[in-house]
Amino acid sequence: LPVAAPKRWVDTRIVTALILLAALALSFYFIPKLWQSEQSPAAIALSQTPGKKTLAVMFFENQSRSAELDWLREGLADMLITNLSRSEKLTVLSRQQLHILLERAGHKTGDEINLEKARDVARKSGAEVFVIGSFARLGEKVRLDVRLHNAETGRLEIAESLTVEKPEQILTEIDLLSFKLANRFGVDEAEENRANLAAAMTNNLEAYRYYSLALEKAQGLHKMETLELLEKAVALDPEFAMAHARIGHTYAVTWGWADKAKPHLERAFALSDRLTEKDRLYITAWYAIANLDYPAAIQSFREIIQKYPMETEAYLRLGYLLRGEEQFDDAISVLRQGLAIDLESPALYNALGLLYSLLGRHDEAIAMHERYVTLEPQEANAHDSLGMSYQWAGRYEEAIAEYNRALELNRNFEIAHVHLGTAHFQTGRYAAAIDWFKKYIAVAPSEMESARGYAHIAHVYRKQKKLAAAAQAAQQAIKKNEFYIWETIVIALERGDRATARKFEKQLFAESGIPIAAAEALSVTAFTIAVTLR
Repeated sequence: LPVAAPKRWVDTRIVTALILLAALALSFYFIPKLWQSEQSPAAIALSQTPGKKTLAVMFFENQSRSAELDWLREGLADMLITNLSRSEKLTVLSRQQLHILLERAGHKTGDEINLEKARDVARKSGAEVFVIGSFARLGEKVRLDVRLHNAETGRLEIAESLTVEKPEQILTEIDLLSFKLANRFGVDEAEENRANLAAAMTNNLEAYRYYSLALEKAQGLHKMETLELLEKAVALDPEFAMAHARIGHTYAVTWGWADKAKPHLERAFALSDRLTEKDRLYITAWYAIANLDYPAAIQSFREIIQKYPMETEAYLRLGYLLRGEEQFDDAISVLRQGLAIDLESPALYNALGLLYSLLGRHDEAIAMHERYVTLEPQEANAHDSLGMSYQWAGRYEEAIAEYNRALELNRNFEIAHVHLGTAHFQTGRYAAAIDWFKKYIAVAPSEMESARGYAHIAHVYRKQKKLAAAAQAAQQAIKKNEFYIWETIVIALERGDRATARKFEKQLFAESGIPIAAAEALSVTAFTIAVTLR
């Protein structure tokens, strides 16, 4: 990985100050929804390159109905995709892209993908040929059958089968099946054998099972379950590069926990000689995010777009990064380029809507989020995002209605509780706001989220000049997460207790690695903010 740039205290001071300012001035109104960008991040169209065949591999059918092997429905497809993607003569639809296309076609997990559905998905993706397959358990043996079809005509091009003595042999034997398919397109044995699946991923079937299940959970935004499965995968095989990479991605990109992300991303990069160029570029970008080196991350995603122009995830991530760097026009341009590739991407409409709200372009924000709802009417996050655009526009009752709709669709969608709390707070309904924040605390998935809930309650009490109750709630926030000491500082300033405020300030800045001189300077800013927000 590129060596992280030396951290100058002035940069850290500015970054931390901005975080604190945002936490105080804005977090009581909206929680940034960057993690929702995980939903539908990939392109639906394969790039057409002269001399390269475009191919889609469908999820397999479990003919034995064995629950123990059911993970192989997606797992076998992923193995073939991984192997075939390494060929310079093939452009292969990713597992993530396939999942999105099937979801848009109304496919439910576990349903059979028949020939007509497979052909329809392949044609929508721009694939010239597609693979459908099945597997069955025969005693201890497992038989795999695959068929390659022409996407335009549906004609069968080739059929292959493979039988292994026991499931553990699948990882080593699947390479032969991959080669037989790739050979159809002129891929020679020397190219195919550059790295087999066991070397590129893992030779431990159980580790691969956990990895495959983790990718399924990631599609549904189940972050904790995703992480637990990936941790099990690397426990079984510490050399599993992509499992380490995905752990790093979950920590750095999904949660923003840089310190936990970096060791895994560094390990993944150390093992990256067995990965594809695209995987290596993504790992580099994620590592830059973990180091808060956003210019480097922006450069990495631009490189991905240049080399793989159909990767909508890169457009989405780049758009968010440019937004964070306040390069708003560039962010809008990049996100719209992504929509030119995938006009039905809910994630891109969501990102544009959030950006337009930030810029005060409320009508455009509402239009983007209305489109998001049209594309995914049963998705809680879509209604929550529309509620946010209404709330930014001052249309509070419409916002509350959308947040309630989000909870009707998914009662565990905890962020809607916070947004209901902030909407009630902004309309002066303080008791209702506190009730919603308490409901949020009850369903908060981590100590960090629970701390945020208490901090919100403290803010509401402080707004009502109930400083004793505010201080008590703020102490609860600190117990959950020390970052939320900030609300305690502001309460002390409101009480005129500058000595206590300065003591906690120095503690906060010391934990952030900021020199005392900088902390002294920023304490003036803290006081100014507290007075301004009274």
